[in-house]
Amino acid sequence: MTRLTIVRSTCAVLAVGAVLGLSAPLTVLPAAAAPAEGEAALNWVVNTAPGRTSTDTVAAAIADAGGTMLISYPEIGVTVARAPEGGFGAELRKLSWVQSVGPTRTATTPDVLPEPGDSAAGVTTEPASMPAEGTAWDTVAIGATTASGKGVVVGIADSGVDAGHPDLADRIDPSLSVGCGVNGVPDTRPEAWRPGAGLGGAHGTHVAGSVAGAANGTGIRGVAPEARVAAIKVDNQSGFIYPEASICATMWAAQHRIPIVNHSYFVDPWYLWCADADTQAAALEALRRAYAYSREQGVLNVAAVGNEGQDLAAVTTDVMSPDDGEAQPRPVTSSCLQAPAGLPDVISVAAVDQDETTGALIRAGFSNFGVGKVTVAAPGIVWSAVPRQADGSIYASFPGTSMASPHVAGLAARILSEDPALTPEGVTRRITETADPLSGAGSDLVGAGLLDAGTGTPAPAVGVYSRIALTGQPFRVSGSGHPANSTVELRIGALAQRVQTDDAGRFATVFDVPDDAPIGAATLVAGSASAPIVIRTSPAAPTVLTPRPDSTTYANSTRITGTGVPGTLVRVRVADGELTPYLRFIRVGEDGRWTATAPLPQGRYQVTARTVAGEDASALTAPVPFAVHTASALSYSVQISPQSGPQDDTLVRVDLTNAGASAGAGTVDIDLSAYEHFPLPTPSVGEIERTDRGLRWTLTLDSTQKAQLQIPVRAGTDDPPFPVITVK
Repeated sequence: MTRLTIVRSTCAVLAVGAVLGLSAPLTVLPAAAAPAEGEAALNWVVNTAPGRTSTDTVAAAIADAGGTMLISYPEIGVTVARAPEGGFGAELRKLSWVQSVGPTRTATTPDVLPEPGDSAAGVTTEPASMPAEGTAWDTVAIGATTASGKGVVVGIADSGVDAGHPDLADRIDPSLSVGCGVNGVPDTRPEAWRPGAGLGGAHGTHVAGSVAGAANGTGIRGVAPEARVAAIKVDNQSGFIYPEASICATMWAAQHRIPIVNHSYFVDPWYLWCADADTQAAALEALRRAYAYSREQGVLNVAAVGNEGQDLAAVTTDVMSPDDGEAQPRPVTSSCLQAPAGLPDVISVAAVDQDETTGALIRAGFSNFGVGKVTVAAPGIVWSAVPRQADGSIYASFPGTSMASPHVAGLAARILSEDPALTPEGVTRRITETADPLSGAGSDLVGAGLLDAGTGTPAPAVGVYSRIALTGQPFRVSGSGHPANSTVELRIGALAQRVQTDDAGRFATVFDVPDDAPIGAATLVAGSASAPIVIRTSPAAPTVLTPRPDSTTYANSTRITGTGVPGTLVRVRVADGELTPYLRFIRVGEDGRWTATAPLPQGRYQVTARTVAGEDASALTAPVPFAVHTASALSYSVQISPQSGPQDDTLVRVDLTNAGASAGAGTVDIDLSAYEHFPLPTPSVGEIERTDRGLRWTLTLDSTQKAQLQIPVRAGTDDPPFPVITVK
């Protein structure tokens, strides 16, 4: 899920053609009484009774208070302005017809368009591990295996879409595309909705590919490959998406009759928006009005719930906000919400992954969840299109609820293509009523469960998590469109095994590739369906020598040793249930031995290891259970999750618990030297300071008290390392 923001415009009229083309009375006025040049200013929303106060009256009041009106939506009583902080809000609140007024951000940096990136147009090669078109696990697992979506346009409110990508070139509708990232003012120039450079600008193209990637025989295929896409760019040069940009996106859809909009982001600068907070109430109300209006006009909004691995129904502290300034921990309640995913009538989407060992479809570990906070779940680790990157690639595999949400938007397009008369309520009901319960997800933690996109006549299909199958390892396979409650034979050459389909004719399993399987190109066959694959020799697995099974370490650090192939990397992971307090890549020495030192708090753990050689990894070693006994009562866990943003791509979350001492005073050293960039976060408890290798967190916790630290970092890799934590 990406973060996006907005920018300032020195001229309020960015696209006259866009304004003239609107069917609703949106108003953009020329700048008047603008803040003095160089004067720090914020963007604001001014809320009035819908349809009761003229735009001229609102504009005059804003000018009298020292501001500039940027855009107005009289149909919902929302106006966006730019003005110095000072007394602007107080002056407008004196007017009886002003219902609320408040800032949309904390940063005074003006909005501008980011520099565009390179298009994916031209010759390219497909990544070796990317599944062939139509055989990717995500579309097969949900039954989206037939062409659909014809006649339906899906808005992609995101970081822009590459109109030159071969899988999207004939799917984008330029006449409905727009930029909203600069002050939330519609700009229909092509440069206003094209993506920026690098992976930060790739997010929107990736999302668009998951919705409507063409069925052209190469590359990737979307859930609704016959649908069309409207690029609605909502981020500014800093990657933020402020309320006015999100409002612009959904209002643009309402005014141009775009029936579905996907929002794979949360609205900045507040991770959670609270109606009782003066800094957030007015902007939250403006968002509510805009999304309610678009729903009334026939727009179905679909949004990602986020990648913090949190129970959104149980969050009590927001330590990430405001993200455009200095974050300050603050208490929150379950009534506070993410926008737009938490707004009424928005379909909120969690992410699903396929278990490496069993092949079962499960909630992705990074995905947020929560009773009453999620509508439905969808695959969240996905290959899709990206603009051309520095290495020449135009495809990438991204993890995130951002990747899950477009699967639901694509299903909505499939449904509307078959039944155009359905209302947003009708489409939502169809999606939730046909969803399937998710394995081990818990009651309502992921809403109705895994979406079912099997509209129309199903076609037997088999999907793979990767095109590469490694000898001696389980190979993740999924299937759909097969006869219900039947036995399907999976076959790779002379190798075969059987799998049982469910009531919907689907399966999700692993194919056990033997050590002596023939190496090279092969075909996976499932009934009448097939998928091309490549079998490669698995790297040799390492061994774990210490700790010994069921042993106890009486120290603050645990020495983990083993053997492996000289010169290779070994990925060592220590787990505490679902948590990972230690994960490191260790180089095997010339003598074939490796050693890791894991600073671990008191508790019970399991250690596993695997060899990593380029794109390939060996089988996991059998888990070795052991215990740690220390003098410290403080225990911790670490979780990392993907975050797509201009500066940071990963979120490191450190949870600390006092296991029972009367007063647990401690110093927590967090080694972040493996990361390219990280800010100085603000802790909920104690103090933080920088060190030569990362951060030092000094704090005292009462008995059974807990504390959390969230650190946005830039890893610069798809497989970010875990930080080393030392508790003293």
